[in-house]
Amino acid sequence: MHHLMGKSQSALFDDRIKMETKDLNWDLIIELNEAANTAYGAEHYIESAAIYFQLVEVCLRVTISYMGLKAGFDSSKTEKLMREDDRFSRLVEYFHFFHANENFYKRLKEFNRKRNKIFHDLFLRFESREALTKELKEFIEEARELFIGLGKICGVEKR
Repeated sequence: MHHLMGKSQSALFDDRIKMETKDLNWDLIIELNEAANTAYGAEHYIESAAIYFQLVEVCLRVTISYMGLKAGFDSSKTEKLMREDDRFSRLVEYFHFFHANENFYKRLKEFNRKRNKIFHDLFLRFESREALTKELKEFIEEARELFIGLGKICGVEKR
């Protein structure tokens, strides 16, 4: 029977993930989360939504890298996924490749669609500030839930 000496495979894998994400400034991510919440509390919903979108995107990149490593992909490939400036919609497809949860995948697609609708049609589509505020609040709530959900998938919530 083969016995691993020293670290368990899980611990070795965790070390590999830490190496892959070592360049991420986790303190800044925490600060941005706090800034998004502060902006929300001050009723600066556009600012809060923009920050939350970026937080979801960073967490999505980390999650894709995590799942790629877990699936046995070469770290240079997962690093490329983490660093490349790619469209959010493509990142969602990468996520779907690694993660079979159809509901979460659909939520990410809808989240991106809503973001495009809100930010690209900001001055064209909304008839009132109240209508914009309502849509932004819904968007922010979904962003918070996706951020937490992605963190749970790859263990970022432990940081």
